[in-house]
Amino acid sequence: MNEYEGQHRFGGGNDAECDPHVIDVLAGKGIGDPSEIEGQRKMLSYECGPDGAAKKMATLGMVRK
Repeated sequence: MNEYEGQHRFGGGNDAECDPHVIDVLAGKGIGDPSEIEGQRKMLSYECGPDGAAKKMATLGMVRK
């Protein structure tokens, strides 16, 4: 995810190395349960420092059958 979109890239992030470079993740069984939304939010949560460096990086979980 880049700060600005382009012909071959998605926008909406930032150009520092803090934000996760992920568009979407699977969380849960994929049936639309509200817990899946919370699972995605939890995995994609991150925190940037004042210098743009990552304080807490997104941590993606394992998708299990």
